[in-house]
Amino acid sequence: MNISIKDKIYNDLMKFKSKKILLGHSGGLDSSVLANILYDLKIDFSIAHCNFQLRGKESEDDFKFVSKWSKENKIPFFYSKFSTKKYCQINKTNIQLSTRDLRYNWFFELQNIYKFDFVFTAHHLDDQFETFLINSSRGTGLKGLLGIVNSKKVYRPFLNISKKEIFDFAVINKISWRNDKSNYENYYLRNKFRNKIIPEIEKIIPDYLNKFKNTIDNLNETNLFMKNSIKKIRKKIFKIENKIIKVKVKSLLKLEPLNFYLHELFYSYGFNSKELEKLLSSNTGKQLFSKSHRILIDRGHLILKELVKKKNETYLLDLNEKKIESPVKLNFKYVSKYDKEILNHNFASIDLKKIKEPLILRKPLSKDYFYPIGMRGKKTVSKFFKDEKYSIYDKENQWLLVSNNDIVWLVGKRLDSRFAATKNSIKVLEIRCVL
Repeated sequence: MNISIKDKIYNDLMKFKSKKILLGHSGGLDSSVLANILYDLKIDFSIAHCNFQLRGKESEDDFKFVSKWSKENKIPFFYSKFSTKKYCQINKTNIQLSTRDLRYNWFFELQNIYKFDFVFTAHHLDDQFETFLINSSRGTGLKGLLGIVNSKKVYRPFLNISKKEIFDFAVINKISWRNDKSNYENYYLRNKFRNKIIPEIEKIIPDYLNKFKNTIDNLNETNLFMKNSIKKIRKKIFKIENKIIKVKVKSLLKLEPLNFYLHELFYSYGFNSKELEKLLSSNTGKQLFSKSHRILIDRGHLILKELVKKKNETYLLDLNEKKIESPVKLNFKYVSKYDKEILNHNFASIDLKKIKEPLILRKPLSKDYFYPIGMRGKKTVSKFFKDEKYSIYDKENQWLLVSNNDIVWLVGKRLDSRFAATKNSIKVLEIRCVL
C-alpha cells in the first residue's frame, strides 16, 4: 500500500507548526497540493501569487483561481503584477532568470516586512532531476549537481516527492489546479529536457527517479564533508581583526588542488578562482574587486575587506564633549598642567595654546606632512606609513586630528611634536583613543 505524500512529509512539516510561512502559489498542481496540505495540517501560512504578464488571459485566470481559494479558506493573500519583458530588456536576462529574480525578490521583501520565518515553494524531485541534467549539460561542479537546495530563508517540502505522487494525491483528494500550457511547449531548455529527453530515460530506466534520489543523497553527504573540511581550513588560515581577513599566501599555496580551494574559500565573497590564482603571484598593492568585497596582496598576505560606501570624511570636534563614538572612539580630558610624558601613542597630550579651533578629524591627503614626536624634522604622512609598514587598509582607515590645516596627531599612532604638551604647558587637552 502506497504511503500518502502527506504522511511522508508530516513529521517534516510539524517542525514548522509554530512558524509563520509564506507559500509561493502559482495555481498549478504542485503549489495547489502543498497549499491544501498546509491547510489540513493547520500550519500558519499566507499565499503570494505572481502575475508575470506573459500568458494574457490565462495569467489573469490563475490569479482568480488562487485568490478565490485563499478567500474561501481564509488564508492571507498577496498579489503582484510584474512587467517581465521590460525587466528582461533592462537587465539583459532571459525570461526564466527574470521571473525567478522577480519572484524571489518579492518573496523576500514580503518576508522582511511581515516577518515570515520561511518562504515555501513546491519544487519537487522531478524539478530536481531536470536541474541536475541542465547543469550537467552546461558543465558544473558539486554545487550545480546538487541543484535545488533548501536555505535559511527558503524551504521546499516536496524535494523528495515525485510529480506522479503529487498528481495521484491531487486526484484522490479531489484537489483542483490550473494547467500551464506553456509547460508543454519546447521553447525553453528545461521543457526540452522534460518533454523530450526524460521520457526516453524513463523508457530505459523506469526507476530512474529513485536511483537519482540515491545520487542526490550521496552528493549531499559529499558536500557536507567538503563544507566541514573547508570550515576547518578557513578557521586555521583566516586571521580576522577589525572585520579584515588576512591570509598568508604561503598557506594558500600549500593547498592542493589550489583552484578548488580558492573557489571554496572565496566564492562567497564574489571572487573568481582563476583571478585569485593570478593575484597570488602579483606584487604588493595589486587588488581585485567584487560587488561586495575588495581583496589585495600586501607583503605576502591576501587581505580581504567588505566594501563600504564612503561617508563624510571630515568631522568637526566639539571640545565641550567628554567623548565621541564616531568616526573613531576618543575620550577628552582637560588638565591645568602637563604632568608627565605617557609613552603610548593611543594617548595624546596637546598644548591648547598651540592649536586653533575648530579641531577636525579627516583622512590623509597626498601632500600631508607632520613632525613626528621622537623624530627629527618633518616627514610626509605617506613616508611615515611606508616606514611603519602600513597596509593599504591601515592607510585608508587612519584618521588625522587637524588644526588650521596642520596635523596635530595621527590618531592612535603618532603625535606631532609642534603641538605636544611640555612641562611649561598650563592648559592641556588629553585625548585617549579607545581601541
